[in-house]
Amino acid sequence: MVERMKKFKNAILEIIRFIDCLAGDNVSIYAAQASFFLIISVIPFLMLCFNIIKLFIVIDEQAIIHTINSFAPAEISHLLTTVINELFSRAASASLISISAVTTLWLASRGIMALYTGLNRVYNLPTRNYFYSRFIAVIYTLAFLAGLILTIIVFGFGGKIESILGGRIIILSKIIWILMKLRIFIFIILLTLIFALAYKVLPKRNSSFKNQIPGALFAAVGWIAFSFIYSIYIENFSNYSYVYGSLAAAVFLMLWLYFCMNIFLYGAQFNKMLEFGYFSKKTTL
Repeated sequence: MVERMKKFKNAILEIIRFIDCLAGDNVSIYAAQASFFLIISVIPFLMLCFNIIKLFIVIDEQAIIHTINSFAPAEISHLLTTVINELFSRAASASLISISAVTTLWLASRGIMALYTGLNRVYNLPTRNYFYSRFIAVIYTLAFLAGLILTIIVFGFGGKIESILGGRIIILSKIIWILMKLRIFIFIILLTLIFALAYKVLPKRNSSFKNQIPGALFAAVGWIAFSFIYSIYIENFSNYSYVYGSLAAAVFLMLWLYFCMNIFLYGAQFNKMLEFGYFSKKTTL
């Protein structure tokens, strides 16, 4: 009995040490900064996405709203529905797309800069000069936005694309059908690749892309799992709407993104723990 209690105590202490190492380096500060800039870039980003997509595909507004309502908590879906209704009431134009693109790029790159600084903090690395850092942030932001727009087109409008191309390009139609069926696994793979690329490119260190996969997978699975649990919590247990009223949806979105940014940085911390042999020996990080 005493031996079991001792093992249980050691297990608890090991878990506490693991969490302490995982959440070290005050990464929540950089997660909060990144969340702020990414949140305020959401509206211009949605404007950019829908205006670009509307140039090539006839979008069904109600289908988009139905899709959002099917996976998003009520408070957040109400906010996004309001934004989408506003976007559809405006005609797409070159000037609007240009303004949306510039605003999105500037705000989102500021968020990426915060993540870049956070990753350097995780690895105890110096920050590169401002202009080079900003250049890297802009390039990664462009790559991230391109991947995100492609994901929205495939998963958000995959059914419409499949119906249009079904009788013309059979192979492409089958590929889209497979993507739609396996979208949750594909989404995990996409997130893992995006996170691994960020861990490889953003910090000022030499490390292989392969070595970034464990932390990237850890962050991707953690991101999706947290989003699922958070959605259940909001739907069933949250009383934030009584406190924040009409601002509840914005608060939910900000908290969700804040925790997701933390999980992203925890993935880098996880890679650092693997690199320093945390799981093979007792190492002080």
